Amino acid sequence: MKNKILVIVLLTIIGGLVVWSLSKSDKLAGPNNVVPQPQDKQIIDDKTGELKLYQNKEIGISFRYPDIFRRVDMGVHSGETGRRFTGVLEFAPNQLISFGGTTKDYSASRGGSITDTHGYEKQGEKYAIKFIWGNQEVTPGELWPVNSGKDQAIVIRNMEIEQVLSRESVAAFVNIPNSPFPGIVFEMTPVSPDKSVNEKQVEILRQIVSSITFEK
Repeated sequence: MKNKILVIVLLTIIGGLVVWSLSKSDKLAGPNNVVPQPQDKQIIDDKTGELKLYQNKEIGISFRYPDIFRRVDMGVHSGETGRRFTGVLEFAPNQLISFGGTTKDYSASRGGSITDTHGYEKQGEKYAIKFIWGNQEVTPGELWPVNSGKDQAIVIRNMEIEQVLSRESVAAFVNIPNSPFPGIVFEMTPVSPDKSVNEKQVEILRQIVSSITFEK
């Protein structure tokens, strides 16, 4: 008889614990008993994370970029005369910012590229971008401050460049003082040919370009 009473008491305690555990789960789940699930993180969102520093004393420039970029590469190459540097900031396959520039005496027997540039000069209300095949006059869509507001980048959208295949992009040209490479361009291209560069991408490009400072 005592054993039966003991079993009944134990079963009562266990049953009470089960009921209490279920009631706690309901409270955590919230309305309709739905447990919140973590959302997928996009590659580019409103918060781009911590900023990392890139410095290159040979070119004479430094800039900061969001830590969403998983790869940052840059190399200097010799031409038939002079030198050219090119680099990429990649944050996903086929999603990148390319950058580069040349010395004034650079030449190479190949097709043209937007990075075949060595700065720009102002001509009245317009600007002339200096490419290795000659100057091209442009009217910037925007001007972004660089070097703590002491200088500026000229920004061109969907630029049609002589010697270069036209494509949708946003490009920012910056002069680099006291450098063997007098200028640099940063270009953001769309993920695929049937799309345009979106405003979040433009904001990330602006954030990088506006952080530029010049190395002495």
